[in-house]
Amino acid sequence: MSTYSVVMNKSRWARMLYQIERNADLTNGVFFDLGDYADSPDNFVENDGVIEIKSVTAAVHFETLKRGPFDPAYK
Repeated sequence: MSTYSVVMNKSRWARMLYQIERNADLTNGVFFDLGDYADSPDNFVENDGVIEIKSVTAAVHFETLKRGPFDPAYK
């Protein structure tokens, strides 16, 4: 199985778990081009939110858990 296949499979599971835990309806996201800014969320959450799913390797996830809730680069 390729790395791409593993990541896509994790993303599908993450999406399903999010839907179940939050009892939320998700629809596929689209690409927004607003000139100086563009975005492509993975999914829309009902009528008022978006979700972006990241599937990292086990090693990266473990380092994140040891360090704290998020990478300081994202502050």
